[in-house]
Amino acid sequence: MIPGPFKIVASTELASDSSTLTLSDFSGIPAGSKHLVFMLSAKASSGTPSVYLRFNSDSSASYSWHSLVAQGASLSSTVSGTANEIRILSRLSSTAYYFGGGTIVIPQYKVTDHHKSIDAFMGDNENTAEHNCGRWASTSAITRADFTLSSGNFSSGSVAMLAVMDQTYQVAFSDALSGLPTLSTAGTEEDLVLVGLARTGRYTGSNDQLSIVVNGDSAGTNWQRQEMYNLGTSVVTGYYSSTNTGNSIWYVPDSSHSSQVLGAITATIHQASNGSKYPAYTSFSGFINPSGFGLSSMSSGTRPSASAITSIKIIGSAGHAPTSGSALSIYSLPRNRILNHELSSAELPIGGTLTSTTSDAIFGNLYARSACCDIDIPTLRFNNDATATNYTTSYLYYTHSFIASTILNNNSGGVISGATSTANVYGGGTYRIIKPHKTDRYKQTLYFAGNPSGVTGYAYVNMGSSRWANTSSITKWELSLTNAPTLSLKYSAATQFQVEGVEVSAAASSGFFLRFL
Repeated sequence: MIPGPFKIVASTELASDSSTLTLSDFSGIPAGSKHLVFMLSAKASSGTPSVYLRFNSDSSASYSWHSLVAQGASLSSTVSGTANEIRILSRLSSTAYYFGGGTIVIPQYKVTDHHKSIDAFMGDNENTAEHNCGRWASTSAITRADFTLSSGNFSSGSVAMLAVMDQTYQVAFSDALSGLPTLSTAGTEEDLVLVGLARTGRYTGSNDQLSIVVNGDSAGTNWQRQEMYNLGTSVVTGYYSSTNTGNSIWYVPDSSHSSQVLGAITATIHQASNGSKYPAYTSFSGFINPSGFGLSSMSSGTRPSASAITSIKIIGSAGHAPTSGSALSIYSLPRNRILNHELSSAELPIGGTLTSTTSDAIFGNLYARSACCDIDIPTLRFNNDATATNYTTSYLYYTHSFIASTILNNNSGGVISGATSTANVYGGGTYRIIKPHKTDRYKQTLYFAGNPSGVTGYAYVNMGSSRWANTSSITKWELSLTNAPTLSLKYSAATQFQVEGVEVSAAASSGFFLRFL
């Protein structure tokens, strides 16, 4: 899940129950846009049906999908090699005020020389937290999207929004066959977002990895990462690296797959140009081929160097460059949209009052370290509501060789670095809320966060979906800490929390922002 930069160009909201939510007016997309983003906040009229996505009114068996679902204490991995649409959410509640959904990224949606791939981060309130990837076996540019259900209807008030990655903030792009882009930047923005598609020319018989090279340093031993991934329908597993390939951040198809099959890749690099603290990254990748072979992964990592990142390059494994169709955009992330809180000294909580109460979606971006323990857990707080039992969370995490999924009756919001982590190591996290000001629904927050390194056994990668059981418009957003109330501890200095707000109008679409130093 990435925190932006987004430009919302169209929206559909149901005035009455309907079997389909459609986005068909793409006329507002700015020229030069490369990557689509769909946002969904929806409720079922009955039961708990699955949600599907199809393109250009194509109902043929030209889709495939792969999903990782955390539902309570149960984990499942499902694939479909031949389908009439892509499953993006395994269940959608019909309970009053329960609106679930998520964000779907479609890189290179207009290019006509390969199939279209999607990366979806979704959830049904506290019932599920999901990472799904899919493929549409068509080389046509996407001009229409239909959301459907396995049964029943979407309830009135369900919303689908069409957005793009805002090209105003693109700082690098490459679709060169010799490798994905090199970024040269003065470091005026501290967070970078990467979005693209890739495959490699290496033959392994299944998948390959892409690695990130920063400031010319290609040594994986200079990075640390914790990841969780699922291959096909296998049990979810993970990997921790502090000595070998810590800079290998994405899994993509190799040359054993059709040249038209590529994997979606996304990442956020938190504090890329800080210059005094270590940058942290969170990343997602996934793909599926026509036979139903699929893989999806999520990772959190760091490069233990305080040097500001001035160049980035993406390379393939063992010298095998990304192949035809591979492309990557790098964006700087807008700041001070509707909230910016940077700590010069230890404080608690972090966050504050939002400067806009009209945003159609808000995206939080956290770079944080706790003054407590080996790790700590940020806790959500809206409108000064600190009562943990007013929040419920579906929570999946992986640390070294241990994985767990559960539903918690509290306001947990990820895992970050603690006081005993290596000096200058901060955790990174991203948060997403669709329609935060509507008063006909409880508020759903999707998040992904991690403690990239530190004490052995305490590197974490964590995803979740939570529900705030309140229909009030969100006017204030803060993050406290799980251990703070009993231990009187705070977020460490240099912790930052920013919130970007986007609206369905040109004036509110990341086109202008102020930066306060």
